Amino acid sequence: MKLTNQDRKLFSLVSRLRFEGYEVTLLEDSCVQYLLKGKGVEGCITEYTIYADSKKCYDKPSKCPLILPLPISERQYKWLLERLKFWASAEGFKLSNNYEYDYFDKEYQY
Repeated sequence: MKLTNQDRKLFSLVSRLRFEGYEVTLLEDSCVQYLLKGKGVEGCITEYTIYADSKKCYDKPSKCPLILPLPISERQYKWLLERLKFWASAEGFKLSNNYEYDYFDKEYQY
């Protein structure tokens, strides 16, 4: 089986998140969707998108305050890690729990 560039991005992100201490588990009924848990966040990763929220708020992907395409650069990856830490924090929980949409992450910013 030949891997596509998108497959490589997905597998790279999964590997790097695991290295950082997050639990990333392949769903049994899908080869392109993973569950993301650990360090105070929960979410999922699809073939093209990562969804994450405070562990205390996570309900479903569409309600996550962090919905981003998979990172394609080191800069995007580092920013993603910073935002995962933020959404796991007390401040992140408060913004997510109160649906403060103006603060949600829908694109990479640096």
